[in-house]
Amino acid sequence: MKECENMRCSNDNITVDFDLETGYTSGIYFPGDEFSMNWVLENSDWGKVDGFKTERIEKTSDGIVVYAKNELESLNLTVSKTVNDKAYSETYRITNNNVTDYFTTKDSFGIHFPYNSTFEGKENMHDGSCVTHVWCGENISWMYSAKPSGTKPYLNAFLKSGSICNYSISYDLDRVIIGASYRGALVLIPTPCILSPDESLEISFDFEFSDISPDTNHTTPLRLYADSYSAFAGDTINCFFECDEYNAEIYENGKKVEFIKEGNTVKWQTKCTIPGEILTTAKWNNKETHMNLNILPPLCEILRKRAFFIATKQQFHKKRSHLDGAYLVYDRMENRLCYSESFGDSNACRERLSMGVTILLALQEKEDAILRQSIEKHREFIEREVYDEKTATVFNSIARNNKHHRAYNYPWMSVYYLEWYHLTGEIKCLENSARIMISYYEKAKGGKQESPCMRLFEICTELEKANLSNLKEKLVEKIFAHADKVLTDNGKCFSHEVTCTQFMFLGKINILCQAYMLSGNRKYLDAVEMYIPKTDAFRAFQPDFHTNTIAVRYWDLFWFGKYKSYGDSMPQWLSSLAAETYDFLFSNGFGEKYKKQCRDILLNNLCVFADDGFASAGYLVPYKVEQYSAKECTNICMKPQITYSHGYDDYANDQDWALYFAVKLIC
Repeated sequence: MKECENMRCSNDNITVDFDLETGYTSGIYFPGDEFSMNWVLENSDWGKVDGFKTERIEKTSDGIVVYAKNELESLNLTVSKTVNDKAYSETYRITNNNVTDYFTTKDSFGIHFPYNSTFEGKENMHDGSCVTHVWCGENISWMYSAKPSGTKPYLNAFLKSGSICNYSISYDLDRVIIGASYRGALVLIPTPCILSPDESLEISFDFEFSDISPDTNHTTPLRLYADSYSAFAGDTINCFFECDEYNAEIYENGKKVEFIKEGNTVKWQTKCTIPGEILTTAKWNNKETHMNLNILPPLCEILRKRAFFIATKQQFHKKRSHLDGAYLVYDRMENRLCYSESFGDSNACRERLSMGVTILLALQEKEDAILRQSIEKHREFIEREVYDEKTATVFNSIARNNKHHRAYNYPWMSVYYLEWYHLTGEIKCLENSARIMISYYEKAKGGKQESPCMRLFEICTELEKANLSNLKEKLVEKIFAHADKVLTDNGKCFSHEVTCTQFMFLGKINILCQAYMLSGNRKYLDAVEMYIPKTDAFRAFQPDFHTNTIAVRYWDLFWFGKYKSYGDSMPQWLSSLAAETYDFLFSNGFGEKYKKQCRDILLNNLCVFADDGFASAGYLVPYKVEQYSAKECTNICMKPQITYSHGYDDYANDQDWALYFAVKLIC
């Protein structure tokens, strides 16, 4: 039964608060939530439309109506917000009051939706915040939010009328200390159109709580999707369009596609012949939507081209320099190497060890003099500048600089030597790989948090084969101590570097699975299940290879990209860690679906590898990211700026770890 009191309107499914001074939606709640979480960001501007000034607000029996104007463009705005018996609805109607046509653009106006996607300094963080997924597919668009705890229901938003072509991020720098704790507001962009005098543009959403997310099962009979969004040349992708209309038309890169119809589902197959992107468009009743597919060259070709690009364009050569032999960041727009000692994510170490691993993997496939000479020089650099073999210490920067002793660096170096061992059979390399991980636990206090690329089971397997039982026993002891701590924590999470990410849960699954694989003790495997729903909260199944199955990450291109922008960076190599986790889950009997999701994640991540061997640090999904502040900013992390993107970053930096996992895990 619907109730309305003091601008709090509710039904059995949803409760909504309105701010009568601004007209913004100040609260959205699920009535049955024991944590009474507000899904709207505190003190934010939910429902703001860029360019309009509010004139008045009227209360109604089931909500409010907001009236606003854009005097400069002679536009009127009416926003109706109502709670009916089933859902909460918002309708935005923009009317052209001019005597001539008005041409809208992606910058004309956006609608602000600041979800409670902030993770800094909160109690019950995993049940008091949300991760929001968005799909801007013209007439089929949606958003849904999930709690990091993995508990249901989700907050779903379906586009009921109008067309959304993209979204931007409005990023309030004053809300955060570092960008890893706050995503910013989603700003949905209506598809550009031409408004005649007195003509209106209408955008309408229905919000409701549900245990079913809109990316997997629509409440409307409209959905365009495929069984995979990335595939290798020679493969076939099965495509589907659920539509109750019989006049649908399907196009791939502008060419009409033949299909069959079974009930309300249109079906066809896409033959993956030439590598490249395929824009698939579905049209019906003067409406349309799209999905994005990507056809990849063979994995061995991607690896080979990337390895030669690194060896010939990303290695620094200068005698008597500390950097001689290092693999460095590459700027494709300026065709030059980049390096920074003070900005650690542009130094010659850390994540950039993946470039050395890439060349080692390529040499394992096929010997080559150029690659061999390059990697041998790189190893000289590593052992001179970054790694102390006597103490198994991994330094944060050149000249054995460890002012910042970073735990994450150890597993990457361990993998580097593990792949040297796979290439050469040199026992010292295997010993280094194992000793580095022991050092990780002893010196870097690695049990305090999980780190990426901990290939512990693989190392122990190789130690066993090489009859290095003493070294294996030392490492296994550390592994079990780490896994036992995860058991003791019983779901509690802590990260020294970032506040709340998918990897916080993936890392715990990984160590538990590897402890089980080494011991056969079911207590480790039984504990895995509590973390799986938490990892699922961070990814969705948008019909786009950039984002499908890819974890939401919204700070990585600030640290690793050229333009230092926050905003959704998808894919970015850290999302491939989910593939490693799903491989562990599949290998330990958790179901066939994890094998497919592993492959999907890895193939979708391969889009950053270009045909010439360049590889981008990531793809910035939003059309625009606006970082703003009301204060004078002196911190490099708090730099106001506007970045236009919806494209690949111009730095080649840390992304080669995605290629590493693809080579290791794709069969």
